[in-house]
Amino acid sequence: MTSTDKQDAAFWSLFERAAALREEGDFPRAIDQAKMALRVADSDARLKAVAARELGLECDLNGDVAGAIAWFELAVQCSPRSELSSLGLYHSYFNAGRLREALEEALRYTESKFGGRYQELFEDAFMDSKEEFRELADRVRANLVRTRADQGSDRA
Repeated sequence: MTSTDKQDAAFWSLFERAAALREEGDFPRAIDQAKMALRVADSDARLKAVAARELGLECDLNGDVAGAIAWFELAVQCSPRSELSSLGLYHSYFNAGRLREALEEALRYTESKFGGRYQELFEDAFMDSKEEFRELADRVRANLVRTRADQGSDRA
C-alpha cells in the first residue's frame, strides 16, 4: 500500500465517521472528525474540498452561517469546478441574505460548466421578483443554456 493509498484510507475513514456523526446530529464531534480529515488531506486539493464541504454542511445544519460560508469558500478554492462546492457556497450566501454574492457564485460556476442542479434552481422565477438581481439571474440562465449546448457538442 502506497503512502497515497494510506492517506486516502485514513481520510475516508475520518470522513465517513464525520458524516455518520452529522447524521446523528452530533455536530461538535462531527466537526472534530471532519477537521481531522482535513488535516489528513494535507495538500491534496480534491480531499481538502471534500472535507471543507462536509465542514460547511455541518456548520450550515448547526446554524453557523458564517462558518458554512468560510468552509464552502475553501471548498470552492480547492475545487472550483465542483458543482457541490459551488452550490454549498451559493446556498450559504443566499441563507445569509447575501443574494448578490450568491448569484455571482452561480455566474462564476456556470460560465465554464453546465450545472444540472443550478438548472433546477434557476427554473424558479424567484430571482426575477428581485429587480436588482434579475440581470445576474438572466446571465446565469444564459450560461446554463450555452454550457449545456457546449456539453452536447463535446459528445458529438
